[in-house]
Order: sequence, then structure tokens, then C-alpha cells
Amino acid sequence: MGTTLIINPSSVISTYCYSIFRVEPSSYCQFSCLYCYARWYRQSDEKLTQQHLREFIKFVKYLKRREISKIPPFRLSTLVEPFQNDDKCLRRSIRILKLCAEYGIPMIVNTKSTQVVKDEIISILQKLNENRLVLVQVSLCTLNEEVSKKLEPNAPRPEDRLKIIEKLASEGIPVAVRYQPLIPSIVEKEYESLVQQIKAAGAVHIIVESLRVDAATLKTLCNILPELRNIRWVSYVESLGSVLLSPPRDWRVTTEQAIRDLCAKYGINFAVCKEDTFYLTTCEDCCGIYMINRDRVIKRITILDLYRIGKIPDSMDMLDRIAKERGFIDLDYINTMPRPVRKVLKWHYKLLLKNINKILKVSRAE
Repeated sequence: MGTTLIINPSSVISTYCYSIFRVEPSSYCQFSCLYCYARWYRQSDEKLTQQHLREFIKFVKYLKRREISKIPPFRLSTLVEPFQNDDKCLRRSIRILKLCAEYGIPMIVNTKSTQVVKDEIISILQKLNENRLVLVQVSLCTLNEEVSKKLEPNAPRPEDRLKIIEKLASEGIPVAVRYQPLIPSIVEKEYESLVQQIKAAGAVHIIVESLRVDAATLKTLCNILPELRNIRWVSYVESLGSVLLSPPRDWRVTTEQAIRDLCAKYGINFAVCKEDTFYLTTCEDCCGIYMINRDRVIKRITILDLYRIGKIPDSMDMLDRIAKERGFIDLDYINTMPRPVRKVLKWHYKLLLKNINKILKVSRAE
């Protein structure tokens, strides 16, 4: 049996992603964002969610029992909004955060919800932050309220999400902004104002990710934003091939560079998420894990690290040596994990080895 606690290995996740451990408090999301890719992966099964949460509890107790001091950060969550207006989901998310505080588990919270700054939740975040074990990522794709209502019909207004950032920052809780998806015809008009307002609100890190959709979703979006029909859509992650579509690489490079340069002007760290433009990232890692307690957190190595140090491994032994030298998750660490976790972590590294050269050919062409 595998584990539900790690995102399944894939050409993209295994190559780019630092935070692959996750905990999901629900199997559905009320926000119903039209561009959301998670709906392709979610399984609406309450029993599976309950099983997943039991596995999480068992795993954190395992880490405590084995006295494992450095832990990969978990993400709450990857497939749903963790602070929905649903009592069951909300209670689960609160319980997860309390467990993280009790067992010293590093946590990345990904949200759009104003619930995150309610007294009960923010007090737990403050407790986690006493040991620097939490990072909150707030998602924004536009400042235009009319567009937001169409694309994110049940999510809080962009203005309210800026207030979330301001509140978290005022409490001293590290906060990043997921500026995603970057949508052609919208981002060009807004990114300068958005970066300025994010800076004013107190965020110190911006993560960008361009729109990626299937053909049916793209058709729906074109009915809302007719300008999208003028875009030349290509296979997402062109070097690997994909059934998903994204804006062309030249648009992504130009747009992401412009946002990166503006972030530099305002003293904000910039990162690219799950794209072959990963080298545009200006900080230690794309997720912002560098803001979490280094004595408590450990990351897996990704293409960004290998690109920066100029060592491209051609075997698992070489990858393991590099990871060990640099303090990343290595095979010795993996072997301290429960068997299902070991298997998936090794699989992630095998796919990184398989795909790294394909992607580097694209980045080296810049």
C-alpha cells in the first residue's frame, strides 16, 4: 500500500517541487474556481479523507517516537481550501494545525479564506510561529473584483485577501503570495499595482504560476475573457509534453521576468512554481520554506538546486551524494521513514533523474 501523505510522483512534481508532503481536510472545495486544476485529481470520497487524516496522525506520532528532528514541511492543503465555510472541514483543519503545534511539524498553509485570521485559527498559527514552524501562502489571481467574481465565484474578494496578508504580517507570521494563475490579458494590466499592494500589505515572497488548463476549461474561460482567444496556447511543460495547455513560453518568460524585476525593486523575493522558467527564482526555494526554522525543516533537492550548483547527476548514487553534501533529504534520511513513504520518496528522485536533462535543454537555450 502506498501513502496518501505525499503528492504522487510525476514529471512536473518530482522535478520542481520542494513541498510534496500534504494533508487534505476535505475531498471537495466550495470555492469552485473555474481555473482550478485540483478538480482533476480530487476524489469526492469521505472515507478516503478520513483514512488520509488517520495516516497523518499515525505519521506524526511515528516521527515523534523515532525522535526525527528534521521534518519535510507539510502543506495544508493542495486540493481544497482548508478554511471553507463548512464546519467539518474547518474543524479538521484546526485539529491538523493543533497537531502540528503539539508535535513540532513544519506547515505551509495555502488559503484564500478570511477564516484564517479568525481568533481561534490565528492563535494556533501564532503558537506555531513561536518556533517558526509556519508559513502562510495567500492566493490571488487578479485585483479586479468583477473578473474575480466570474473566475472565483465563491472565494473572498481580492480586497479581503489583501487584508488577510496585512493581518498575518502584522502578527509577525511569515506570509507569501501565490500570484496564480497568471492569465494573459489580465496580468499585463495589473501586475505592477498588485506587487505594490502586496508589498504594502507586508508580504515578503511572491510565487507565480501561469495558467494551465484543459481544452474544455479553456473554452469556458474564453467565453468570459474573449482576449484569451488571441493567445497561442501550447502544451504545458513543452519539454516533457502534456495534455494541458498554457500560454507560450515567450509570453511566460517576458511576463515572469517583468514581475521578477518589479519584485526586486520593492525588495520582495520572487519564485516560479512548476515551470521550466524555474531559474528566474531569486530566493532559496520557490515555496518560501527558507522562512521556516532551519533546525526543524528538511527539503528534497530539486532541479533549481542542481541548476545553481552546476552538478547534473547521472545516477541515484551521485544524486544521493549531492543531497547529502548539501543537507537535503538523502537515502539515509529516506530509510528512516515508514516503508510506504520510503517507496514514494525514492520514486520522486528517480523521476527527477529521468527528466532533469530534458528540462535543462530548454533553460540553457535562454
